Amino acid sequence: MWPLLFPALALVAMLHLTPTLYQDFKFARNGVATYGWYADLEEQNKYIHYAYQVGGETFGGQESWDDENSNIYSHHDGDKLEISYLAHTPWISRRRWGMQNRWQDSKRWTEIYLVVFLAGIALPIVGRRKRSNLAKKQPSTI
Repeated sequence: MWPLLFPALALVAMLHLTPTLYQDFKFARNGVATYGWYADLEEQNKYIHYAYQVGGETFGGQESWDDENSNIYSHHDGDKLEISYLAHTPWISRRRWGMQNRWQDSKRWTEIYLVVFLAGIALPIVGRRKRSNLAKKQPSTI
């Protein structure tokens, strides 16, 4: 029973990652790049709020940030930033910062979980075959 623990955990991890992977795939395939502007910095919840225009209509979005990678404190309201929105649903957007890295990371984690899942299934099968082959080679002492 315990050998199935690894495939089960990998399957749960893949299911947990599926919405993120799907979202990253949509942005990698149908994302439209544009420029928007910073609208607000919400320090207590670590969100930035931004706005952008598509076809004369203004949309807004928010995204979490971290002190280490975002260089957030050097930006002010109204500063320009790169945004990516979905072509057919322009109200769905995200900052373009690290867009390709997100997609690559999601793919990499999915591949790792898939390998763990398949290895968790294959290893018990291989181990069972080796044990049965060893049992056939050793004469019975009864």
